[in-house]
Amino acid sequence: MTGPATSPEIRVTAYVFERVFGSAPATVLRAPAALALLDGLSVALPWGAVVAAGRTGDGSTALYSMNHHTDRVTTPSDAPHWGREPIAALRAHSDPVPGVRLLVNRELPAETGLLTGAETYHATALALRRLHGPPAT
Repeated sequence: MTGPATSPEIRVTAYVFERVFGSAPATVLRAPAALALLDGLSVALPWGAVVAAGRTGDGSTALYSMNHHTDRVTTPSDAPHWGREPIAALRAHSDPVPGVRLLVNRELPAETGLLTGAETYHATALALRRLHGPPAT
């Protein structure tokens, strides 16, 4: 997962996850951002969002952002603006929300306007699927 052939962003995200939560992540996934062009066409960008995830044994939820490192979320109801997409993915995955630790790394600053949040949602959804299996229907 974090060998020499792995991208630097994935390695850094896994490292920060371990520093923040005290254990290595179970999975680290990346979703590219898309740039909308004319006529509904879009192209994938080389930047996006990286999400590192790990299970919690007590069913609690913890969310941390490398881009907003002063904000740490422990319950989905107190999520700041940057936590909307990961929390939406958590709620869409199952109810109740599974016990999980998430670390989000958006590869571009929000001020660029190139990241829509969809990449963060999808990276989170993929990580949850890998941790907990397919979403509950």
